[in-house]
Amino acid sequence: MSRHRTLAICLLPALGLAWIGWTLHSQAEIRTLFAPRFGRPETEFDVSAALFDGKPVADLLQTALHGSPQEREFAVFDLAEVHHGCGRLTMHSGDCGRPREERTRMLQLVRRGVLGPRARAILPTLLHTINDPVAKVRSATAYVFMEMEAEALSACDALMERLTDSDTETRLWSARALYSIRFETEAPIQCATDALLHDSNPRMRSMAAYNLELMGQDASPAVGALQQALSDPESDVRRQAQQALTGIR
Repeated sequence: MSRHRTLAICLLPALGLAWIGWTLHSQAEIRTLFAPRFGRPETEFDVSAALFDGKPVADLLQTALHGSPQEREFAVFDLAEVHHGCGRLTMHSGDCGRPREERTRMLQLVRRGVLGPRARAILPTLLHTINDPVAKVRSATAYVFMEMEAEALSACDALMERLTDSDTETRLWSARALYSIRFETEAPIQCATDALLHDSNPRMRSMAAYNLELMGQDASPAVGALQQALSDPESDVRRQAQQALTGIR
C-alpha cells in the first residue's frame, strides 16, 4: 500500500469528525439565526396547533385571505407578531431589527433555501395579500415583509411591482421592505425621493424621509432631494429630512 493511500485512510476518520462538527455547528447557527425574535428556536410550526389571541394561526391565515377588508388588514398585521413568536398583539418599543451582519448571513442562507418554520407557514398567504384589491391590506403586507427581513426574499418580485402601486403608503412600505430584505437601494431610493418631493400628503413625505434615514449612508444618492426637503412647508418633514441627512453624513 502506498504511503499516500495509507495517509488518506488514516485521515478519513478525522475528516469525518470535522465534517460532523461543521454540520452540527451549521445547524446550530441556523436554528439560532432563524429563531423567532421573541421565542425559542423551532424545528416546526403547526398553524393548527399554534395559537394567536387564543385562536389557531390557521384561522388567522384564512381571515387574511377571506375576511372583510378591515379584518384582512388586521389579520395581516397580526402575522408579523406570529412571525416574531408572539401569541398576542404586542407593542414593541424601539428598533427590533437584527444587526446588519446577522441579516446578511440570513440572506446568504435564504438564498440557499433555508427558511424558519414560521416564515414557511405564513409566506404563501402573504404572497397573495400583497396583491389584495384593498390598498391598506397591500400596505400591511409590505410592512410584514419588512419585518421578516431576509426570510421574505421570495416576495421581492412582488414588492418591486408594488413600487408603482397607486397607493403611496404601499409604495413606501414596499421600498422599505426591499431594503430590509436584501439591501436594495436604487429603486427604494427613487421611490422615496419621488414621494418626498412630490407627494401632497406631509405624512407620506415624512415617511419617505424616514425611509432614507433607515438606509444610512446607503441613501447618499438622495442627499440632494433631502436638502430640498429642508424647505418643506411642514416642520415634521423638515425635521425628518435633517435627521436623514445627519445619518448619511
